[in-house]
Amino acid sequence: MKKWEIKAVMCDARNLKEEILQQYESVSIQAVCLFVSEASRELLAKYHVRTDAVMIETIPDDGKIVIKNGEYSIGKDDIQKDFAFLIVNGRLEVQKGAQEAFDSFARIMVNGVVELSDDLSVSQAKLQVNGCEERYPADAVKIKGDLNLDKIFALRAKKDALYYVAGKLLILDNKEGQMERLLDKQIKLRAKCGALVAESLLEQAVEMIDETTDIMQIPDGVIYKNGECCLEPGFAQANGERLLVDGNLQLKTAEVLEGMKWIYVDGTAKMAEECEEKFRQICVHWGKMIVTKKNASMITDEVSVLITKDMLENVEETLKVADCVDIKIDENVSPELIRRKLKFTDCINICCTREQEGSVRLVSEDCLNIETVKEKADSDDVVCVEAVSYQI
Repeated sequence: MKKWEIKAVMCDARNLKEEILQQYESVSIQAVCLFVSEASRELLAKYHVRTDAVMIETIPDDGKIVIKNGEYSIGKDDIQKDFAFLIVNGRLEVQKGAQEAFDSFARIMVNGVVELSDDLSVSQAKLQVNGCEERYPADAVKIKGDLNLDKIFALRAKKDALYYVAGKLLILDNKEGQMERLLDKQIKLRAKCGALVAESLLEQAVEMIDETTDIMQIPDGVIYKNGECCLEPGFAQANGERLLVDGNLQLKTAEVLEGMKWIYVDGTAKMAEECEEKFRQICVHWGKMIVTKKNASMITDEVSVLITKDMLENVEETLKVADCVDIKIDENVSPELIRRKLKFTDCINICCTREQEGSVRLVSEDCLNIETVKEKADSDDVVCVEAVSYQI
């Protein structure tokens, strides 16, 4: 008789029957979430099914399992009439006034972030969060992302209102008198990711910003860039001589730094070797720095990369791989060649053999996941099921 192995993120075993189990010598279930009914739970015990699960939940046969990936929102009209188990892989928002809809779910599990107002009543039996929980003031006007205090916001702002900013609060200039308008309206501001305030506007800004919000004072005239930024020649002349990058900055030639007097990089600064000296003189902060030597070999910002023996043998010094998503190292690349010729930085997933793994870890910096190639099971003896979601 064969063995049956199930590997899944979510496994629904409520429909498991005795005649199915009788077909196999042994059964094992490995899952993050295993759902069973009263009857199938008894069968798992009777046939000594080996289970390895983060959570085993008993729910009715006719209960509904709702799986949402990415962003999902519960509004006041999303009331469940029957048993419903909600799983969110990503971000869950519980809107203001949605207490009844929230309570109508039997259970909620969030693998990521849940955002809810501070007046929402939540029990641990109801909500399980594998990540983080973010609370915002129930009486606040919530703004997704960053907020730039410009003239348009000042005109729309409601008198005596509290505004909650999910991203950063930007107070960079007062060209159209928006600060005076907002002070007259006596608004309050709270920002989850802090506030960037121009030096000349600090005193006015402090009157509006909630004391729980971190404030970073920056010089007047700073240009703010969010995400990936590649500096182009003539940037200072066209935009200004001060730059703050809330992300990564790339410099391809020293020419792009002409006219620049102040730079702040929250993430990684990637540059050609000729840029380094000037960059160090004008940059007040950076998270990491990657310097590429002239004629050096480098692979950056690729989704899929295959590293071969020929590729490494044709590199004079070191092949640098940075900010790539999926990297596979060919099995004929020796561990010694990896140590001599490879360098990984800020990559997501690196797949290699067991023999290569130790060397890969030695040459990797801030890489999210390093995994070895899975050995194939003997298909004559084992029936193996691998899935994100599997229903028996």
